[in-house]
Amino acid sequence: PIWLNEGLAEYEESKIKPVELGRLKTALKNNSLIGISSLDQTFSLMNGRRQQTQEEQDLIALAYVVSYTIAKYILHRFTRAHIQQLLRRLREGASINEALKRELYLSAEQLQKQWIEYIQSNYR
Repeated sequence: PIWLNEGLAEYEESKIKPVELGRLKTALKNNSLIGISSLDQTFSLMNGRRQQTQEEQDLIALAYVVSYTIAKYILHRFTRAHIQQLLRRLREGASINEALKRELYLSAEQLQKQWIEYIQSNYR
């Protein structure tokens, strides 16, 4: 999924350049986070040939920060070997839900719940 790819990329980039978390904090405060199941759809807004509206640009920017914090949570909770196995399963054609269940023993819903608890305790 795009969100995992972008989240891992943002995580690696954050080692050089800190990620701006203002949008995440605002979305957390306003209860307007993007759920895991909606992230890829949000990233698809970039695929059109037309210019995005300001609202769409803001949503895409939030999707990057959300993806980053999900990847950061996964990387802090699990080992790099887990991530490698997760990516291998995805490369072999497994859905994200199948790969999460097989490698992290979590459904997407469970991951989202744990991620929200993580950001609530770390980014308020």
